Amino acid sequence: MKEAQAAKSALKATLRSAGVEASCGITKSGEQYAVKVNLPDSSRQASVPASIHGTPVVVEIIGQVRAVARR
Repeated sequence: MKEAQAAKSALKATLRSAGVEASCGITKSGEQYAVKVNLPDSSRQASVPASIHGTPVVVEIIGQVRAVARR
């Protein structure tokens, strides 16, 4: 888990410096932990590496994130 957390931090910094808008988290991929990257569309998917520091990276296209008004 510590390796995945470090990889997540490194990937967030890498994506931010490349101007990629994404949210990152940690997920399970088979028997190991992976960094999960949520992107609004596939246009920046090529900017996301398949792994970072030996930790796999999983990408999901989630669409545009919008705020929901409270009722």
